[in-house]
Amino acid sequence: MGRARKWAVGFVVVGLAAAGVVVPAASAAATTVSIPCGDNAALVENMNLGNRQAGGTVNIELAAGCVYTLTADSTSDRFVYGTAGDAFEIINDEGGDGAATVVDGNGATIRRIAGSGSPRFRFFEVAFTGNLTLNNLTLSGGEGFDGTNGTDAQVTEGAVGGAIYSQGAVALNNVTITGNQTGNGGSGNNSGKIDGYAGVGGGAGGGIYSSGSLTINNSTISNNATGQGGGGGNASINGGAGGQSGDGAGIESIGNLTMTGSTVIGNHTGIGGSGGSAADSGNGGYRVRRSTGPAAASLLSSVARTRTWGTGPP
Repeated sequence: MGRARKWAVGFVVVGLAAAGVVVPAASAAATTVSIPCGDNAALVENMNLGNRQAGGTVNIELAAGCVYTLTADSTSDRFVYGTAGDAFEIINDEGGDGAATVVDGNGATIRRIAGSGSPRFRFFEVAFTGNLTLNNLTLSGGEGFDGTNGTDAQVTEGAVGGAIYSQGAVALNNVTITGNQTGNGGSGNNSGKIDGYAGVGGGAGGGIYSSGSLTINNSTISNNATGQGGGGGNASINGGAGGQSGDGAGIESIGNLTMTGSTVIGNHTGIGGSGGSAADSGNGGYRVRRSTGPAAASLLSSVARTRTWGTGPP
């Protein structure tokens, strides 16, 4: 998937304006489903309900203060849009009849435990036609796939959106997105030729990647990370260049972003990939520095670029 090339730290703002709480308007009768605490199977099954009913809003009510721990992705939708597994089916409105999904968390947490042996997956993927609202909820531990290593035609970037990847409409109200991470970029193969193969970038949007409409109210985006750039391959003369780290440590928005009363803090990008070793070492990839706070001006003014260099033969 192609990415807009720009420097981002905590988030990239296209439009920033005041807004109230956003809830999708239903065009048909709403359906409400309450999920018992710890019933992870029921959570997955009913979260996918909105894609199977004709129009209207599906309201998912979670148990107050409960922690739902997910250990598997929805393999039926894997690789469709964002080259990463998703905990739930992709949210969409293919019928064009106003289908929408609202999750009322009531202070609950949906999490994936990093390093627990669970496959990597983000939580939500929203298609162009999709509409998702999250209220009073925490998403933690999402992690995107790493890119593949290879030659120029084979190497791929890390998966975007550690917790949420959206091309549609998403609203977050009193939501915490924390401890999520995108995938690392693929590394270029070593080459016996003159030029080494280049590494590519880590996934953008450590917490959220959005190319659609994103509204954030009274929420916190913290301690998320983007993947590091892939390393350049070694060669006889020109080492391959390293890939840049993923943009947008907390949020990467290349669509419309509306944010009020929210905090984006403590997110960070990965390191740039190292350049390949050769007589003329390859350039290392860029890294964007850690985000420091919620203000777009201070975040964007703190951008810095760091190169790491390959090592040539003695």
